[in-house]
Amino acid sequence: MHPVVDRLTIALVFTMVLFAGGNVLVGRVLAAEPAPSAKCVAAAYRQFDFWAGDRDVFDVGSSIPVAHARIDPILDGCILREDYQGTDGHKGQSFTIYDMSSATFDPVYGSARSSTR
Repeated sequence: MHPVVDRLTIALVFTMVLFAGGNVLVGRVLAAEPAPSAKCVAAAYRQFDFWAGDRDVFDVGSSIPVAHARIDPILDGCILREDYQGTDGHKGQSFTIYDMSSATFDPVYGSARSSTR
């Protein structure tokens, strides 16, 4: 991908995080997510809808939870946000965005320890 497109994508994600997080900062209670905008109603965008929800996270073969994850659609259903809270205090978020031009989902992960794209 072109470096300018990469920078614009990162800037867009951070702007969306800023606006989405602003609702929490002012203490507003969020209502149920409104219907997706016309831009994100194609079936391709809905492929990961099953992922939304609250769940405990386990290491393979263990019955002891290592984290809790909450996955929810944001910004008219165009982005899936994961909020990860580890039992060891590690926290992180991911944002998964469907790229119609490549027909792929592009995740962006971030935490106080690291970030990846």
